[in-house]
Amino acid sequence: MHEAAVSAVQIPLIVAINKLSSIAPMILHQMTLRSNQDIAYPNRKGSYIPDLALRVNRENVFQLEVAFAQSFEDVRSTMANRLQDESLLGVLVIKIHETTKYSSPTKSPTEEDDVPKRDWFAGIQREGRFGTVWFKERAWLHRIEVYVALFERGWKDGDDDPLKVRHATLSFTCLSYFIKHAIPENGDFSLSDIDTRLNVIWQSVTRQCIGQTHPNVQVEEFKVNWNDLRSLLVDAMLDTAHFRYQKWIRG
Repeated sequence: MHEAAVSAVQIPLIVAINKLSSIAPMILHQMTLRSNQDIAYPNRKGSYIPDLALRVNRENVFQLEVAFAQSFEDVRSTMANRLQDESLLGVLVIKIHETTKYSSPTKSPTEEDDVPKRDWFAGIQREGRFGTVWFKERAWLHRIEVYVALFERGWKDGDDDPLKVRHATLSFTCLSYFIKHAIPENGDFSLSDIDTRLNVIWQSVTRQCIGQTHPNVQVEEFKVNWNDLRSLLVDAMLDTAHFRYQKWIRG
């Protein structure tokens, strides 16, 4: 699920950078995407590894973080530390929460439990798109909730101003920006407030790169396809459940 969430943001960023490079080729030397690379904290006391970092002239200007085990309070504290870096315009956080902690079966598997992958996928049951994944009357992945939060430069831990922290819950039942909206299990939806702010960050970043050499270029709007994120996570849930099952079989 981690890779699925990263891909949902990384791919549109790559597309946007490549489109811009057709107009301003030098941007490929100024703007880079990095993953799994150490970055020092602003106070130089240690380092961290963001899941994705957009850099302009070697300065980190935007990051993506996918969180699982951390509480939202821990995420807020982490973001406050990172945003002490004055070059960082924002951090997009995708928080995936499995509502019930998973534990592997205590009993040992039998020969009958070792089924081909296609039979395992054919035999699963699930309770909605983000619902629990069952096989042989056991849950191999519990219902998940997905939160999307954008922390922007200037935000500090303890600051509850909703203009500075925007979060939403993605599920097959609801979408929430502090005000809940019912959405269908299938069908399009958008996080327009987050989209607007992400595009502001993107426009600011691109102007840093090409503002002097290409002042009249109209930079295309940057937007994450949240439906793609949801679809990728739905598929990744099944893969995660199957991985856990195989780990039990082989363990």
